[in-house]
Amino acid sequence: MQTEAELLYAGVDGGGTRCRALLADARGRHIGAGIAGSANAFQDARQARISVTEAVLRALSDAGLPSRRISSVVAGVGLAGVNIRSAFERMIEWEHPFRDMQLTTDIEIACLGAHGGASGGVVVVGTGSAGCALVDGEWHSLGGYGFPFADKCSGAWFGLEAVRAVLLDFDELGPGTSLRTLLRDETGGGPLELVEFMSAAPPARFASLAPLVIEAAEDGDTVARGILDEGCAYLSDLILRLKAFGAPSVALVGGLSRRLSSRISADAAACVVEAKRAAEHGALLLAMSASTMSASKTN
Repeated sequence: MQTEAELLYAGVDGGGTRCRALLADARGRHIGAGIAGSANAFQDARQARISVTEAVLRALSDAGLPSRRISSVVAGVGLAGVNIRSAFERMIEWEHPFRDMQLTTDIEIACLGAHGGASGGVVVVGTGSAGCALVDGEWHSLGGYGFPFADKCSGAWFGLEAVRAVLLDFDELGPGTSLRTLLRDETGGGPLELVEFMSAAPPARFASLAPLVIEAAEDGDTVARGILDEGCAYLSDLILRLKAFGAPSVALVGGLSRRLSSRISADAAACVVEAKRAAEHGALLLAMSASTMSASKTN
């Protein structure tokens, strides 16, 4: 049996685009980091397992440790999609290579990281979107239902709205938009080619179109501006709803957060603070706190 000094801790943040792992020793010192591919457990549980393992193995390598030490790792893992029961159960049933694994959603570890485990809220706007708040030890969640059903104001939502607008433009049933040319350059054809190209695309591929929408809006395209305004109005409402739960402040994080933060309402902006740490730090807090509780019960 491994001694406490031999234990390692990993905080893993798995989203729709990539999976990040932060490795710490038994004293909590950060010693390595690793990045792997997508880890949305609802979209592809098998790929999520692969990405989580690869990210931790790369963090071990970054720390100069052999891959066999993965069996010494207590992992705190936050994944996109595990708020859906079937996805959570598929991940919990995994015969993982770690000493122990604590599993939760990517949004909850983002909140833990943003506020250092204290009360507060977080809104994530990346490939997907969701919000949650920890208030006096109780969790409150909003959104996170997944693309294409929800995830409004996410990168994937922006991409899907762009495709819809372009198809209407092609048929002259909607206003003209420069997005038509931008998406043609991306996909290489007309409406049927666009549909064929995007029909089997994962959320991350739709999200890759989000910068085109934002740039078109900034260049004065009225259709793109309408999409951007609609998304940011929802983002503002999400922040204010978390505040209503009792969150003293809300952090805005994710790949689109900086580009959208200046476009939210004044009331929402007044609630927003900088995140203290990234989501993988929150996952590391989860791993270390779980290990501490386990040790206290044993003693």
